[in-house]
Amino acid sequence: MPQLPFLLVDAFTTQPLSGNPCAVVLDADALTPAKRQQAAREFNQSETAFVNQASPGSLEFTVRFFTPAEEIPWLATPPLRPSRPCCTPAGSRCPLVAQL
Repeated sequence: MPQLPFLLVDAFTTQPLSGNPCAVVLDADALTPAKRQQAAREFNQSETAFVNQASPGSLEFTVRFFTPAEEIPWLATPPLRPSRPCCTPAGSRCPLVAQL
C-alpha cells in the first residue's frame, strides 16, 4: 500500500480548530476509486479531496471529492478547500502521511 501525504484543513476560517474540516490527500493518482472511498470513510470528514496531477510533468491538477458514503461531483464549495494546500512552495513536505 502506498504512503501518501495528507492534510486536515480548516476551510472558510483563519482560526485553527474552527470552520469546516476537510481531509486533502496529495499525490493520489495511483489510488483506485475503491481505495479513495475507503480513505474517505476512515477520515470521516464531510468531504475528502484527492489531488491528482493532470498529466505527467504538469503543474496543473485535478481534484476528486468523496464523502464517507460516495464520490460527489465538483461543486461550488469543495473546490475552494484544496486550493491553499496545493499552492504550497515546491519541495515543501506535509507533516502527515497516510498508508492507503
